[in-house]
Amino acid sequence: MKQFLLKCWEVIRRTFLVWFENDPFRQSAIISYYAILSLPGLLIMIIWTLGQFYGEKAMQGQVVEKIQNMMGLKSAEFIENLIQNAYLDPYSEWYVQVIGIGTLIFSATTLFFQIQQTLNHQWNVEVKPNSGILHLITVRLNGMMLILIITLLLLITVISSSVLSSFKDSLEFYIGGEWTLLLNIGDIVLSFVVICVLFSLVYKFLPDVEIPWKMVWIGGLVTTLLFNLGKYLLSYYFSVADPSSGFGTASIIIFIMIWINYTTLILLFGATFTYVYGLENNYKIRPNKYAQWNKDYVLRHKNAVLNKLFEDKEEELLMLDENIRQGVYRDPEVGESSKTYIDEIGIKKSSSIFSTVKSKLKKLGIWRKEK
Repeated sequence: MKQFLLKCWEVIRRTFLVWFENDPFRQSAIISYYAILSLPGLLIMIIWTLGQFYGEKAMQGQVVEKIQNMMGLKSAEFIENLIQNAYLDPYSEWYVQVIGIGTLIFSATTLFFQIQQTLNHQWNVEVKPNSGILHLITVRLNGMMLILIITLLLLITVISSSVLSSFKDSLEFYIGGEWTLLLNIGDIVLSFVVICVLFSLVYKFLPDVEIPWKMVWIGGLVTTLLFNLGKYLLSYYFSVADPSSGFGTASIIIFIMIWINYTTLILLFGATFTYVYGLENNYKIRPNKYAQWNKDYVLRHKNAVLNKLFEDKEEELLMLDENIRQGVYRDPEVGESSKTYIDEIGIKKSSSIFSTVKSKLKKLGIWRKEK
């Protein structure tokens, strides 16, 4: 038990260190800005898709009601006005509607594109220079996929809530309100599961990394716990104080941005926790086909490998160092002299030590052929 607690503490400690190193407050501010711009398009696409099952007006009311439960009446009314003003005129020309639909899709998926860029930074990967338009299309398609998944999860939530509400009314009529507590708990658990699935899917599909599902689910669970805790704390805080009141008519936008900013901070913290948890438990993490480890990550690990080699082969490398200073290194395996050049990350030209470094870096998956 003590060992488990110490390991948990180490994961939490490293998570906070890595999280602060990645400048989360600046990153969350950027995402909050894009979220405000993407919000109308994102909500319209969700409501339109859900409307094919329940009717657009009914689903708009359901979505606004859920926003009201989280963010309050004023914010819900403001977002409802945004949705109504962003709807396309059905009597406009066809090309105007095509442009409008394209704009909505682009604005809705831009938020996911920005989140992906931030998560890539968290995971120490960067897009390969030759990925080009194919990667951009893939990112937008992933954004569309997540919008559809969000829509599906909302649909499940709405249907389940309606069923639970019907059962609750029947139970209250026949046996009183004692057993309705279980249904209320079921509604809370369902909401928790939906949010957990959503966070987990974001961690799995948005960053350009390949990670095991177990890592993803644990990260999603921790993020959901923190999100729900913060949701109740923020709701209580805004019920007793109004930090946005000094901004006049812009106060609602400020309030929404505060909420989105908090959610983004939790999202980034959860991503960092997932990353650290994977490293601590030796899970296999690697970039996908469109990405590679970024230069800082490669440099850090090359230095780490070289430092380990110095520990393992100190005497041999000290002699190598002396020969390098003279500009010549005699390889004991082949008995021939060859020039060996040194740069800031280690030995650059072929030698027996270089081959060892190269093989170790290849095993780590961070070897890049020097140009």
